[in-house]
Amino acid sequence: MGTQLVTGERFDLSQAAPDVKQVAVGLGWQVTQVGGQAYDIDASVFMIGADGKIPDERYFVFYNNLVSQDGSVRHLANRQSRTSDQQTITVDLTQVNPAIEEIIIVVTIHDAKEKRQNFSQVRDAYIRLYNPSNEVEIARYNLTDQFDKERALEFGKFYKRNGKWRFQAVGQGYNMGLQSFVDKYYVETPAKAEVGVRQPESFEISSVDLLTSQVDKAIANANLGQLKARIGCIIEASPAMQNWIAGGNLQTTLERLLALSKRLETSPAVDVWLFAETFQRLPSVIPANVDNYVKQQVLPVSRTLAQRNAANYAPVMVDLLQKYLQEDKRKYPNFAIVLGSGLCSDAQKAEYAVRTSSKYPVFWQFFGITDETSLSATSFEFLRSLDILSGRRVDNASFVELNSLSLTYEDEFYNKLFIEFPYWLIEAQAQGII
Repeated sequence: MGTQLVTGERFDLSQAAPDVKQVAVGLGWQVTQVGGQAYDIDASVFMIGADGKIPDERYFVFYNNLVSQDGSVRHLANRQSRTSDQQTITVDLTQVNPAIEEIIIVVTIHDAKEKRQNFSQVRDAYIRLYNPSNEVEIARYNLTDQFDKERALEFGKFYKRNGKWRFQAVGQGYNMGLQSFVDKYYVETPAKAEVGVRQPESFEISSVDLLTSQVDKAIANANLGQLKARIGCIIEASPAMQNWIAGGNLQTTLERLLALSKRLETSPAVDVWLFAETFQRLPSVIPANVDNYVKQQVLPVSRTLAQRNAANYAPVMVDLLQKYLQEDKRKYPNFAIVLGSGLCSDAQKAEYAVRTSSKYPVFWQFFGITDETSLSATSFEFLRSLDILSGRRVDNASFVELNSLSLTYEDEFYNKLFIEFPYWLIEAQAQGII
């Protein structure tokens, strides 16, 4: 059993474990809340120079940047080790950039302010250091203080003294979110010679970046491994959909799809189509335009299309197939998400589009949109029929409802997205389609 530390205590790592060059940091906790929204807790690492700042944004290690710029700190995110720790970080002390003086480990609750959550419902929190080669524990710090209002905790930090690494059990709570730590530890300065990298023009954590952990979890749960895929989104713009589009639900959905694209493609983008009686291709959603995408790109077009209460699926589906199979053909699968109210003005032609495309690397995920008031689940008869359509080479379509609950919890959204897609991948590979 390793050394037991108390709040504020300092531990000479180089003296206690002189032969250990790579240290694993295990973090754990239990959430006691019953009911309400689930807690999403994440660990982050700030590698600080002598000026109290990170010398480059890549020395901020979190779920969207899992390896530090010098390769010394690695965040294992949700990929659990053989231990019972909630999250694991490894630190190779021999590889730390000489400019780094402190390695600070912070744990925050995602969207804590919006969800009215804090660490008062988190118990048995701890941080421990151990040798990853044999899992022998070197030191452990159990956080015993009460944190009634805090939304972030600094668990501990490595720091250098006379060229040797030590560790301090900090246990300091803060009533602020992750972005506040970024503002505290990051400043735009000319690149330092010892780091040798160009500073970015700006550095912020976007809403898409904050979804990375949920995306990785969903992909792991669906056993999709290192899948590469392209994402397209077809959005019905009939009058029945206008409140859903303008009310923020579509913006949330597109942000979640772009977060998925960042995991599935080298250059993340979500291709977008709007349709009613006619259709229109829109600029793709990319990190540079995502923040106000619906307001700037979707709403002007959707209001024009909504002048006629019709929804012709076939033409826009054919246009997606033309883009993905002819104009910009790629070697990996195409994931087409279709958001609709259930209205369809060309059912037979739409069925034909699904049926004939079953021999190509395109999977259709149909979402029936409901706000649980104005749109009734009974209106989805057409979309449900596409899920069981006969005469296809492989089952290339799925239907699920997308309601307010799906948009409240990211995990629920991604789980719905991957209900049948993984099975199509297996069948399509067996048939030589992908």
